[in-house]
Amino acid sequence: MASVFPPIIYRDLLIVPNDQDGDSSIVALDKMTGKIRWQVPRKGKTSFATPCVFQGANGPDQLILTNWIPGITSLDPKTGKVFWESDVFYKKHTETSIGSPIVAGDLVLGSAGWLSVNYEIIAVRAVPTSRSKPGQKVYTINRSAPLVLTPLAKDDLLFIWTDTGIVSCADVQTGKIHWRERVGGSYYGSPVWVDGRLYCVSRDGMVVVLSASKKFSLLAKNRLPEGSHATPAIAGGRMYLRTFGHLISVGGE
Repeated sequence: MASVFPPIIYRDLLIVPNDQDGDSSIVALDKMTGKIRWQVPRKGKTSFATPCVFQGANGPDQLILTNWIPGITSLDPKTGKVFWESDVFYKKHTETSIGSPIVAGDLVLGSAGWLSVNYEIIAVRAVPTSRSKPGQKVYTINRSAPLVLTPLAKDDLLFIWTDTGIVSCADVQTGKIHWRERVGGSYYGSPVWVDGRLYCVSRDGMVVVLSASKKFSLLAKNRLPEGSHATPAIAGGRMYLRTFGHLISVGGE
C-alpha cells in the first residue's frame, strides 16, 4: 500500500517519502526528468506526514521528517544523508504521524498519536548537522493536540487546532498556553493564516475564522454549500477552498 502524503519540491528535486509498516524509503527525483538522484531506506511505521525544510542561520538546509518509531529526523535534502535523529514520541502504545512537521525559528515541531489514546506535539531544537548530537526536546503538548491537523506557527505564536474543534494558542518557544477554546465541528483540513486571521474548514463545510492573536476572538462562521476534507490554499490574493464536489475561489479582483 502506498502512502498518501504528497511529495515536496526542494530546488531541482521532487522528494517523495514512503514510510510503511514494511519496506520503506525516501526518494529524491529530478523534477524535470523523473530520474532518481538519491534513495535511502527508512525504518519505521506507516506515516502520512509531509516533510518540511529547516533553513538555519548556520549550516546546510535540513529535510525534516516525522515518524512514531525513529521520531523526528533531519536529512541532507541534497543527498539523503542523516544529520540527526531524535526519538521523542511516546512508546508505550502504537502511534502514527499524520499532521506534518513545521519549523518555528530554531525549533522543529512534530506530532503523533493514535485514536483517542494519546496525541502529542513535540518541539525539538534543531542542531547543526552532527549525527552524534540529536535535536534536544524543548517541550511537549499533549492536551488538546490534534491527530490529523498540522499545527501553525506565526511569529511568536503557535496555533493548535484539533480534529474535534478545540483551538489553542501557545508561546511557540516555550509551549505555554495563552488560551484554549472550543469552536465546534469536526476537521480533517488544517488551519491557514491570512492577514492576522486563522481560517479552518470543518468536514461539514463550515469556514471558521479566528483572530490570530494572544486573545481569543471568534470573527465569523461561514457555511459552504457542501463539506470539505481539504486545507485552504492561498495564492495570488485568493483563497481556494476544495469541497467534496467543487473548487471555490474567494477574494482577488
